[in-house]
Amino acid sequence: MSKLVMSTDYANTIAAVAPVVLLVAVVELNGHRQELRNFYESMTNRSRAAKALYAEGRSPSRQEVLDAAPELSLSSLFRGFASLLYVTSAVAVGVLLMQAELKTLSWLAGSSRGKNEFDAEFCLLAVALGFAWITFVPIVIVASSSTISTWQMVTGLRKVLRLQREQAAYRAHEDTSGAE
Repeated sequence: MSKLVMSTDYANTIAAVAPVVLLVAVVELNGHRQELRNFYESMTNRSRAAKALYAEGRSPSRQEVLDAAPELSLSSLFRGFASLLYVTSAVAVGVLLMQAELKTLSWLAGSSRGKNEFDAEFCLLAVALGFAWITFVPIVIVASSSTISTWQMVTGLRKVLRLQREQAAYRAHEDTSGAE
């Protein structure tokens, strides 16, 4: 296997591809920006409402806290953490892509063009991570969302079926006690 080296064709390719991948990543990230902002505002407002219940030494019930702040749940905190992880990974990938772009442009502009194996491998890694991020991260998000939605539908269906059984048992009990 030959080692990866910086060449004019390779540098030109990286210099052309890296900004495109970066642009797609920024567009994708911008779509999640408002979602993250809404999450933080919602959590801040809900936290204030929950804290107000504890004002002046009051000890509210669990239900009162849940009624005042219904979005303070483990699943909403997980979504917030996942959004923060998403943004952090996007920034990391963006920084790598910008560095790859600058390395190739400076290599192309330089008067002494060595093989520079490290920069060539770094650029390949940065572009590969960028491609992986813009390809696989949305797939993971869609897959996890559909899994969560499916689980919620199954849970809701179980509750409906249980309620129907309870109603049928109640009616059967009512019919037998009414016949006496």
